[in-house]
Amino acid sequence: MLKSAGRAADELAPLGGRVGLIMSFGHQRACDVPGVSRRGEYLVTQYITGPQCLLLMLDMQQERLADPFVTVLQVCPIYGQPADDVVRAAVLAGTDRANAEFGTNWHPLEVRYSYSGYDNARCHLMDWAGYNIVKALAEGTVAGPEQRQAEPGAQPDRGGSK
Repeated sequence: MLKSAGRAADELAPLGGRVGLIMSFGHQRACDVPGVSRRGEYLVTQYITGPQCLLLMLDMQQERLADPFVTVLQVCPIYGQPADDVVRAAVLAGTDRANAEFGTNWHPLEVRYSYSGYDNARCHLMDWAGYNIVKALAEGTVAGPEQRQAEPGAQPDRGGSK
């Protein structure tokens, strides 16, 4: 998997049945959409690269908010946590790029995350994860909110509108 010391470790490494990213001299090498799943109203993905670990949960909607809610699930004891504005900007950059590429309109209403890593100033991994969540929605590998309601056992919309 990983090459010997002194050589670029730019191979993709499977991580527990999911595909991960290996950082190589500050560059990301893209892979297939990593595992995106649904937990209630959240779309969830996780990356473990070695020096970084990210769990990202997004509650998606079709209206773009400039300032979605940001909730940290766990603060890294070594690196601390990135500022909410940095997290928000990174996730929105990724979802905006994916929406432009796939012709979709999915935007986070809420961002929940646990991040341990050195990139608190820019959070590039959150950008990539946001992009891949929208990509999974666009490709139909995970159901969007309106599709969930049509699934067997899904709770009906009780919003009161007819």
